[in-house]
Amino acid sequence: MKTILIIALSLIALLTVAGFTYQSKPQVWEYKIYGARISIEVMNELGAEGWELVTVAPDATSTAIQRPGLYFKRPKP
Repeated sequence: MKTILIIALSLIALLTVAGFTYQSKPQVWEYKIYGARISIEVMNELGAEGWELVTVAPDATSTAIQRPGLYFKRPKP
C-alpha cells in the first residue's frame, strides 16, 4: 500500500513538473492590424484591452515602406 502511494505521488509530481495540462478546446485568437503610425496613448489603450503587438511588417495595402503594418493579437473570449 505504501509503495502504491509513493508511485502515485511520484507520478503526480512528474506530471506537474512536466507541465501537463488538459485543454478541452484549443486557444482561439482575434487579430487587429493598424496600417499607419499610432501614438503611445493608443498603444497603451490597446494594451489595457488585452492586445499584444505581435509583429511590424510592411503594410499589405500600401507600397510605401514608411507605413508599416502593426499586427496585434489577443485571446478571443
